[in-house]
Amino acid sequence: MSIYGHWEVHVDAEDFFRMKRISITPDAAVEVCRLATERGLLISRIEGGLGDARGFESRLDCIWDGDDPPVDCHRMHQNNFHAATYVREKAGSHNAFVILAVPFDRTG
Repeated sequence: MSIYGHWEVHVDAEDFFRMKRISITPDAAVEVCRLATERGLLISRIEGGLGDARGFESRLDCIWDGDDPPVDCHRMHQNNFHAATYVREKAGSHNAFVILAVPFDRTG
């Protein structure tokens, strides 16, 4: 974890699943997208920004909206893959990401 004053940007993707309302590094965000698929979660939104001593500043130029449930399993995989690709594309200018993931309804 990188600490900026009292603000933390987590580097471990597992922290996303253990904690709520955290910001994570670009590498951890990509890993969250991969793990979300394995855990039956649909990445619904990603906000990228800057994490520093003042906190997390979301940037308007770095908001990604995924599919809205319900989606089928194949679409969930595609959605989460596109989410990871988006993070990789934005990582050069954003050092922290906040991700919203929702449970995937496997009956759909």
